[in-house]
Amino acid sequence: EAPDEVMPSAKAAAMKAVRLDPRLAEGHLALGLVSELYDRDWRMAKDSLALALDLNADSATIHFEYGFLLCRTGELREGIALMRRALELDPLSPVINTNLGVSYYYQREYDQAVRHFLDAIDLDEFYPPAFYRLAQAYIQQGRLDEAQDCVERAIQLPSASPVIQALAGYTMARAGRKSAAQNVLATLQ
Repeated sequence: EAPDEVMPSAKAAAMKAVRLDPRLAEGHLALGLVSELYDRDWRMAKDSLALALDLNADSATIHFEYGFLLCRTGELREGIALMRRALELDPLSPVINTNLGVSYYYQREYDQAVRHFLDAIDLDEFYPPAFYRLAQAYIQQGRLDEAQDCVERAIQLPSASPVIQALAGYTMARAGRKSAAQNVLATLQ
């Protein structure tokens, strides 16, 4: 469903949860996520997620969500520290591994990013975002053959999106495979 149809209800439910029990971290987590992803109210999101973390310092999810928000708002060092802690708490999460890799990618630490993307793929070989992000990191490193292999694997996944197909076309074009890139473009159109 469209965000405008579901997010107001999600926000109301989160606010009700916080009112009913302000000591429950999950209510603050939900309110923080709605504030971040729907309202785009970064201050409210940070405040809610910080409070959620204070209330439950053992939650991988809260560490991850708060850390990723900090990374997206330019506080990379603090965000990465929180996401690293999330990974310590939940080392088998392909989502945390992938997004920690994204944070390293934003810092142009491509070797670290690649390591986390590969870890995510080892954990779940059917997780398209890890392949997509790995291909992007390989492109930045000039490893175009490996990037092409990566996107070709990702395209074969049942949940591959047009974004992955677009990256495949871009990678092919960067590698000089003009005809193949044009075929991808035609498919996307």
